[in-house]
Amino acid sequence: MQAAANAFAVWRQGRASENQERMQALLAIRDFIDRHHDSRFTAVHEQSDRPVKDRAGYYRDDVGGRVFLFNVPAFAEATKGFDRANVLKVLEQHGVIPAGTTTAKQIKVGQTNARYFEISEARLGEVCHGS
Repeated sequence: MQAAANAFAVWRQGRASENQERMQALLAIRDFIDRHHDSRFTAVHEQSDRPVKDRAGYYRDDVGGRVFLFNVPAFAEATKGFDRANVLKVLEQHGVIPAGTTTAKQIKVGQTNARYFEISEARLGEVCHGS
């Protein structure tokens, strides 16, 4: 009986670390936005000749709040050290990305079509503050 109790304790501890890792990935994305919002993201409709070094993407303001369009390299940078498929699954489960979009979507910004991950800043904040 003690062996079963020990096995359960080990399993439960593993589940806790899995949940912690998921939250750490969400916090990493939120921190990336906090650090680079003004320098590496610009508004979708902004007309500016200002060069953006290492552009991470764009943002747009929707009815539900601000949505960040992460380009693929920036998403990889923000989630470095985490399994991308797992991160996208967690984002989808929490409504941070639109349902069914666990891959980057082709989105036209200005005259350019590129692949972006749509991240809801409001939902991300709600999930992270609920931790």
